Amino acid sequence: MAEKGKAAVMVGFKKPFEVREYPLPKVEPGAILVKMLSAGVCGTDVHTWLGHTGGKVLSFPVILGHENVGEIAALGEGVERDWTGEPIEVGDRITWPTTIGRYCYRCYNCVVAGIPNKCLNRRTYGAALSCDKPPHFTGGWAQYCYLFPETAVFKLPKDLPADAL
Repeated sequence: MAEKGKAAVMVGFKKPFEVREYPLPKVEPGAILVKMLSAGVCGTDVHTWLGHTGGKVLSFPVILGHENVGEIAALGEGVERDWTGEPIEVGDRITWPTTIGRYCYRCYNCVVAGIPNKCLNRRTYGAALSCDKPPHFTGGWAQYCYLFPETAVFKLPKDLPADAL
């Protein structure tokens, strides 16, 4: 496996993206390192770049991209199955939701309002973390993406054509 990877990095609102190189992280127990196969460009990404999201979740520089498909490059200790219970291994193709780890299940939105997808403590792939800090690869617009422990992953069927990703 490579020792470094490249990413398209958003350095500010309405500014050109920069291609930067970062060292690949060591995979901690429960985490997954994914070699990216495809990443969508969502309307949210466009609004984020334009500054229409209020910048409340951004910590520049950041790697956007939260609609992702990749191939497992490394599994952290203890990772054996996807969210549905299917066995996973290096080389399997997977996808994952935007939420890093789990919701807090303590804030107003999680407990009272019943809308954990609006969790006040929610962190997301492709917007929430600066790529200047390890593990660097926290968005899909890169060669790799680091999936933190407790992130729900879903194994894709082997017979799913690559052009359907």
